[in-house]
Amino acid sequence: MKLWLLLLLPAVFALRVPVRRRPLDPVYAKQRFRDLQQQVPLPARSWNPQDNPIDHLRNIEDVEYLADVTIGTPGQTFTVVMDTGSSNLWVSGSQCTDVGCSKMHKFYASKSSTYVGTNTPFAIQYGTGSCSGKLANDTVSPSVGGPSILSQTFGVATTVAAFFKDAGVDGIWGLGLKALAIDHVAPPLDNMAYQSIISKRLFGVYLNSKPTGSEIHFGFADTSKCSGRMTYFKYQPYLFTTAYYLVHFSGMSVDGQSIDVCNSILGCEGLLDTGTSLIVGPPAKISSLISALNITSDCSNFDNGPTLTIHVGGTRAQATYSIPSNVYTLKDGNQCAPGLQGMQGAPFFILGDTFLRTVYAVFDNDNMQAGLCPQA
Repeated sequence: MKLWLLLLLPAVFALRVPVRRRPLDPVYAKQRFRDLQQQVPLPARSWNPQDNPIDHLRNIEDVEYLADVTIGTPGQTFTVVMDTGSSNLWVSGSQCTDVGCSKMHKFYASKSSTYVGTNTPFAIQYGTGSCSGKLANDTVSPSVGGPSILSQTFGVATTVAAFFKDAGVDGIWGLGLKALAIDHVAPPLDNMAYQSIISKRLFGVYLNSKPTGSEIHFGFADTSKCSGRMTYFKYQPYLFTTAYYLVHFSGMSVDGQSIDVCNSILGCEGLLDTGTSLIVGPPAKISSLISALNITSDCSNFDNGPTLTIHVGGTRAQATYSIPSNVYTLKDGNQCAPGLQGMQGAPFFILGDTFLRTVYAVFDNDNMQAGLCPQA
């Protein structure tokens, strides 16, 4: 089945790469992908202002985690990737006629009583395409029936790259830091804190392998999702700027045997990215990992393969996080493939959903740190 590895990093490091899990007919695969989305309804949400909001996510075969959000008054519903690797919110606008937005739900400004348009252009470039349009302001919510974020700046796309046509989404909801935002737009998370919807710029991410049950917890960490100690790691700078959710890690091992993926002195940096499906890194390093993991295409060791362990942290904080074979292996029927992929020119590792399905991750932007604990 043809599915999508999302790498929604802005600028020169942003790209989307197609991943093949099974050589099925592409027309069937694209329709199957959209059918799966329709078969997994998200629970209705009635938000109590005294509560911290919880966003329910839809898992599309461990490749994409999607949320239904609303924009405008009354709310217009859109399916988006909740992406920690980018910081802007955008959806397709009613004036978009590109093939890339032909299957997207469109935002109609005329149907919203709280819409305020601008003449400010926006453009986000990805490695395999782009989207562009005009910035606007309106009331948005991270879930249907959830809290209202007033006057949120977002992009109304009038051009969308053809690559998005069969991605099964209407846009992207960036969860990243403001330093990463295109046009210096305040991300929705920041505005939730400014408007006292949440008391701190913090959210927790819980991803699982079931169609439903994955969640984002805004303003709080749900430690009931942990089976062990929560360890916090400072966000690491890249090119002298702290803009990404980068954490330091010293290496990786397979069944206790160290694999040469990091500099023995400097270690590695890894981006905690919900918008990337797999673990991504330099091709030679990923090749060494895949060789050691010995993933069989017939799934014969799907449940009893070796354990992949990532050693996160440095001198101040250290912890190890183990990924079992039935998580780092992608299974489609009786065909299996690695949940890891090499990428030429990768400036750092990307610890995507393959890793995040084994931990509960907390992004504490007030203190510029990420907390990780093994999942309960």
